[in-house]
Amino acid sequence: MERYLREHAEYPALFQAAFGPQAQMDNVEVVRALAQYQRTLVSFHTPWDAYQAGDTLALQGPALAGWKVFQQRCQSCHTPPLFTDNGYHNNGLDTHYPDTLEGVYQGRYRITLDATDLGKFKTPSLRNVARTAPYMHDGRFATLEAVLDHYQQGMQPSATVDTALAEGISLSPEERTALLAFLREALSDSVIVN
Repeated sequence: MERYLREHAEYPALFQAAFGPQAQMDNVEVVRALAQYQRTLVSFHTPWDAYQAGDTLALQGPALAGWKVFQQRCQSCHTPPLFTDNGYHNNGLDTHYPDTLEGVYQGRYRITLDATDLGKFKTPSLRNVARTAPYMHDGRFATLEAVLDHYQQGMQPSATVDTALAEGISLSPEERTALLAFLREALSDSVIVN
């Protein structure tokens, strides 16, 4: 990683501008740069936020119907207002958890070495989810439709699958359309704050 950053056409100058002429581009400075970037990821200008603040016109039509579907089917793990429970769940992506690619498919087990954590990953926030493709810990789904397809018909059984997801999430075509409208329209910032 360090070699890639040092040999990149733009990063050395950016690191020097941020950290001074003695910038080393070592792991410490990379972590500092990532932490600083993450501090800019603030989301609070969404139609959902306006709706929660009393603007009843902020969510309408399919997005409002999608909010109701979301409350019934999704918010146990993607809890408002952050749209995450900060918990770890196995959402049925895999049946096997190989120790390849530094154990990336093993989930939280990589840290805890507790077999009940195999395949469990931290619930991500859904704020600005329409802007953060690809989805899942390994980017296997390119679209929100593919994510919903997984939850509706692609769940893989394993001993650690979250019990709330074991049977998948059944959606009618109307519920699916509404939920997609909510995810795309209601949770995306109208103003990006940097």
